[in-house]
Amino acid sequence: MAKLNKAARSHNVRIVRPDSEVFIVGGNSLFRAAQNLGVTIPAWSIRCPIVVDALVKAHIEDFKFPMLFEIAASEGGLDGGYTGLTIERLFDYVVDTNVALGNVGEKAMPIVVHRDHNTIKNEDGIPKAIAIGVKGIEMGVTSMSIDASHHGNADDVQKTATLCRKIVDGIMEKFPKWYFKFMGLELEVRDVGSDKTTSAEELVKFGKLLRSFGYEHFAIAAHTGTRHGNFEVDPKELRAAMEEGKKGLQILRAEGINVYGTVQHGTTGVNYDLLHFVPEFGGVKANVATGFQNVVLGLEVDPKNGKAIEPKINVNGKSVTWSTKDPNHGISEGLWKHIEEECFRRGWFGNDLKKIHLPFNGAIAEEYRTNKKIRDRIDQEIHAYAKHFVDAFGIKGKNPAFLASIEEDVRNGMYVEGPERKVFVMAGTDADEVKGGD
Repeated sequence: MAKLNKAARSHNVRIVRPDSEVFIVGGNSLFRAAQNLGVTIPAWSIRCPIVVDALVKAHIEDFKFPMLFEIAASEGGLDGGYTGLTIERLFDYVVDTNVALGNVGEKAMPIVVHRDHNTIKNEDGIPKAIAIGVKGIEMGVTSMSIDASHHGNADDVQKTATLCRKIVDGIMEKFPKWYFKFMGLELEVRDVGSDKTTSAEELVKFGKLLRSFGYEHFAIAAHTGTRHGNFEVDPKELRAAMEEGKKGLQILRAEGINVYGTVQHGTTGVNYDLLHFVPEFGGVKANVATGFQNVVLGLEVDPKNGKAIEPKINVNGKSVTWSTKDPNHGISEGLWKHIEEECFRRGWFGNDLKKIHLPFNGAIAEEYRTNKKIRDRIDQEIHAYAKHFVDAFGIKGKNPAFLASIEEDVRNGMYVEGPERKVFVMAGTDADEVKGGD
């Protein structure tokens, strides 16, 4: 295992942490293995760093499969976003926490640090998106997501794909092209905030366009009836949209275009008993974010899905949604009171509750470190919440299978310097004539 740890450690990670025994691999390794195993990788989205501590403990003690940690550009961009976590700080925290908890060397479970939701609305945002992507790879990121679906017309798949290409190619120009043999790539065709879900036809057209650009292996983030934040998900809409996603994947693969699978955004409102839809319908990755926020803060949640219960309250004559704290869960009531006062002062209600992370992550971490009662219950509750996804995604205990797949990647040259194995290349094909699927 120690030999594999060295052979499959991504090259950019060797530069950033040359002596580290933490086993950080390329996103392509995890995506390829997940596709072949028919499982979904839960992407642990980190707004509050202590979630990393709790999840590493859960993986070591119980889960036993590779870890994928991520942060979106809005959560932690070049300036730290609304969490204060730049990608460098997150990478360092993930590495240092795994060292401290013993996930190193021969027994180490593989890890991917993923830059999620590098989002633009128009061409003016391309330089910043490229800078965010470049900075991420320089800091140790081995997988990334590009979201160009916010340009005002989500139906225009051609425009979405073209904007994606300009960002990806701009990032690729800064590094040796063989980096993109191991670098995971997730591209979004329709944002989950859109007024309609992604059709099979859209997914096929998007996949064909990406392949025409020379991108040989990638995952596609599609809108499958979910939402970011604490939103209820309609089971019928979810199933119908996921069936469309699976249909699109089947068409693409039948035509020789290898899409690892779809990516599920917005899982907090999905009932636990429906999560099995994700791997069944071709989901290779699923993001888990807001639910962890609810657990850390100790909010009252719907037991069916972990969504915060948000009754309407009146604030200065205005009706807003506000969360209720459970005194027996998460952080202390005293710390919650300070958070509540700040939110009322700033008008942070509903989905804006996430903005508390920048001013309060330090206080939350301090209480977690110094108060064993709080630390133990947060660890237990994060473990219990994450377990719903682990069990539904069929991935528990799969570390040996992932390691075998990574060994195959090493033999096939995924981590070898140079162009010996074309996993991800730039073809320069003109996409203007590429048509959608039937």
